[in-house]
Amino acid sequence: MFSTQRLDASLGLRQEKLQKLLQYVQECCADGRAVDIGEAAFVTCLNFISNTLFSVDFADYNTDSSQELKEIVHGFMRVLGSPNLGDYFGFLGLFDPQGIKRDSEFYMGKLLAIFDGIIDKRVEASRNSQARKTDLLEVLLEISGGNQAELTRKDMKHLLLVL
Repeated sequence: MFSTQRLDASLGLRQEKLQKLLQYVQECCADGRAVDIGEAAFVTCLNFISNTLFSVDFADYNTDSSQELKEIVHGFMRVLGSPNLGDYFGFLGLFDPQGIKRDSEFYMGKLLAIFDGIIDKRVEASRNSQARKTDLLEVLLEISGGNQAELTRKDMKHLLLVL
């Protein structure tokens, strides 16, 4: 999925996402609105990644549609970047005094639920249509659909979480 040829083939997608970013900035300039560069970069990167994995835009520049996912990502980054006393003092790891394990499980659960919904929609759409997408999720579904499937739905969700 991430071979050189596949990445080269996604040049059009990258250009399209960059073009949408430029169009958004031009609209803001024409309307005299300030551009939140962090938000614009987040939406652009999120949409590029989500299109590569799922062939779907997760966010839009002019709405707060990405707010929930942004909060999940920021929460996950905060938790993963926090020093954990349990790492330095092994006996504290059992008690999770800072709640790092609890918080990371919370954010991971939210992301896995989002992925579960996307997988459900794709499976339902593939039953009703012959058209196939050329994204990572389609490849994973094809692998898991075989008689000797070694890739379970849980494996797919966790692989997507890592990516």
